[in-house]
Amino acid sequence: MRLANESLQERMSTSAQVVVVRDFATIQTEQGDVLPQPKIGTLYPLVQEEPEYWLVDAAVAGVDQHAVLQPARIAKSNASRHPLSFNPEAVTLIGNELLKTPYSWGELYRNRDCSATTRDFFLAFGIWLPRNSLKQISSGPFVPLANLSSADKEQRIREQGIPFRTLVHQKGHIMLYVGLREGKPIVLHTAWALRYTPKDCSENKYIIGKTVLSTLEAGMELPLSKGTLLDRLDGMLVLPAEDGAPDKNIGTRR
Repeated sequence: MRLANESLQERMSTSAQVVVVRDFATIQTEQGDVLPQPKIGTLYPLVQEEPEYWLVDAAVAGVDQHAVLQPARIAKSNASRHPLSFNPEAVTLIGNELLKTPYSWGELYRNRDCSATTRDFFLAFGIWLPRNSLKQISSGPFVPLANLSSADKEQRIREQGIPFRTLVHQKGHIMLYVGLREGKPIVLHTAWALRYTPKDCSENKYIIGKTVLSTLEAGMELPLSKGTLLDRLDGMLVLPAEDGAPDKNIGTRR
């Protein structure tokens, strides 16, 4: 880690930027040095656009514990102008990339947990979310669901949820609502395991260990010791729509 002086901070915060859209993209200096591979949502100040690459300023270690900017190139297939337009093509690109992520609590080994996934999804579109699930679901008008029946929870999501703009939450876990399939809400989330208790046995775990698309009743065929996601759902947050945002039907299959 290096300190950034005021000039570097100004450059990083006010210039046109590109955002990484594929995990662990290659970024290489003009001298041929390969820099640490960035993850989805990483921002770089734009220097100029080239036919196949973006020339950007990358922060590298300088002298006296200070960071300096060094020109580097990243392929256009791995980065785009920031922010991305909120359209079906862009949300599909970022969503599909995130589905490749293994689960790691606290981003151990540069993987993701649930709130890192939702944070990184929205970073590409210029929307900043706090780091943990409770702070994320509290970052806008909270829609309570805890005292509703499962059927009423689903109905509330169907009526008020906007695909790719809605977070749904249970204690300790946050998910991105992406639409309906056969009338059931589908979420994208990074999960470790489902807990269940077979007859005459102690509690076991069905390991997921990655980012998945699922219903809110995943594992309902098992004797789940804590109930389904839907049973434990306590609220949702619909992020405000902006120009170019998907409407309520994008991502929905009835």
